[in-house]
Amino acid sequence: MCAKTCQANAIDFEQKDRTVELKAGAIVMATGYDVFDPSVIPEYGYGRIKNVVTAIEFERLLSASGPTAGHLDRPSELALEKEIEESAKEVRKLSARVKQLRDKQGETAPEVVAQAEVLAKMEASLEAMNRKKAAATTAKKLAFIQCVGSRDFRFNRFCSSFCCMHSVKEAMIANEHDRDVHSSVFCMDLRAVGRGFEEYKLRGGKQANIDYVRGRVAEITEDEAKNPVVWFESTTSRQVKSEVFDMVVLAAACVPSAGTAKLAELAGVELDANGFVKTDPLLPLATTRPGIFVCGCAQGPMDIPESVAQASSAAACAAEAVTNAIKN
Repeated sequence: MCAKTCQANAIDFEQKDRTVELKAGAIVMATGYDVFDPSVIPEYGYGRIKNVVTAIEFERLLSASGPTAGHLDRPSELALEKEIEESAKEVRKLSARVKQLRDKQGETAPEVVAQAEVLAKMEASLEAMNRKKAAATTAKKLAFIQCVGSRDFRFNRFCSSFCCMHSVKEAMIANEHDRDVHSSVFCMDLRAVGRGFEEYKLRGGKQANIDYVRGRVAEITEDEAKNPVVWFESTTSRQVKSEVFDMVVLAAACVPSAGTAKLAELAGVELDANGFVKTDPLLPLATTRPGIFVCGCAQGPMDIPESVAQASSAAACAAEAVTNAIKN
């Protein structure tokens, strides 16, 4: 399809891997980042409790082009729909099988009776699942858990910088989709670093039904209705509390991309204690090797506007290095 559509005839299926050697006057390292895997924190239940999702997964649910067309259908209900579809297929197959046996052996044949009993149980189970699906509603009560894998001595000591505002943004968009949505953001402290971010955070609390709960979440369990139960210590009231939610969103940490260490070794640049490319505080784009620059999350966690600004600066630094090399 790509080959037929491309008017420039740029699709070449005969290309093979090749090693290209280039002489470069400057290099910009922009390796991006990876998302911390929350499943290594078993007390949060990610991968085990269906209605516990990551921030990126939740953003996909909010998307109009996503699997739920922007509706906040819970993953447990989506799994139920798939189970109903598969169960309905099995019921249709077994129903056809029972009909064939009845035509050949008669209504009272032992095999017919046994298969009919199995079919009746499957139909009853399917009917119960359909009733459960009919009673299901979209998620109305959301919990956002901050610092999942960051600011944590067990995993990453650093702050991931943009997670707080990312959660606030997602909570506000969820409320725009459905005004009945209420969100609780659980945090040690909310870091609204950036122009207008503090005002944005306050607007979320006033206009988008967002509560900011100061307290570290200790554990997430699940009740009989597949609802996540958040257990936390409120640092304001100094009490251990629990609250039931429709869905929990984990703000997973921003960690160095998997190939950063190998690339740094090949390029001859140093990494900092957190695994990001090491730079000088006064020269945040310059690595420990002259002529090699860094930008974006390769240098440390940062949001999109800051990454774009750094990319422009890194390009300017690279151009300056090449120009000076030519002059000299």
